[in-house]
Amino acid sequence: MIVDSISYQGGLGCVNTTAVFVEGDPTPVAEAIAERLATIPSLPPDDEKAVLPGYSLEAAKTFEEYLLTKAAGTTSHLGGHGVVDELGDGSAVLRPAVHQVDSPHATQVNVELGFPCVWVAPWTCEAGTSVFTDTLVLTAVTQTNSCWTTCWPTRPSRTSTSATTRRTGWNRACHTTPTWASSSCAAKPSSATSG
Repeated sequence: MIVDSISYQGGLGCVNTTAVFVEGDPTPVAEAIAERLATIPSLPPDDEKAVLPGYSLEAAKTFEEYLLTKAAGTTSHLGGHGVVDELGDGSAVLRPAVHQVDSPHATQVNVELGFPCVWVAPWTCEAGTSVFTDTLVLTAVTQTNSCWTTCWPTRPSRTSTSATTRRTGWNRACHTTPTWASSSCAAKPSSATSG
């Protein structure tokens, strides 16, 4: 569910997951996400099996430079040395990136890019919900709703929120897509729900 929400349609949607907040140690979650995303093949955009977005080589390198600048000081699990995969015809695909931050308040959790890129952060109820203020779609995957309902009694009107107690191998996690997106994206929050 989490990996699909990051990579669906090449990570190009305003409702793709940008940040994953983990109650507990985020490292195993970041490693598992990186392992799954690394298996996506680099294919030309016109290949019917292509998942990753294609750009001109120049545009791809601009994305990569921006990512590497923003990722400074994070722990890279995937894409830490770059994400550009040249196709040999002046174009490239952007490979997925997974970076772990030390705080749910890290500025990187609000950095959206036009390819599968996710920031993994620790989170606790004590950290509060201010990190979700600019969230378009928020999904909580937890073993219990008690902490979640205590710390998130109301939600911003533009945020589509759902919670599930579906068990995962990652214990408790919630993923969120912070947004700076246009209102046209806000009109389609249900399209972000995957799995």
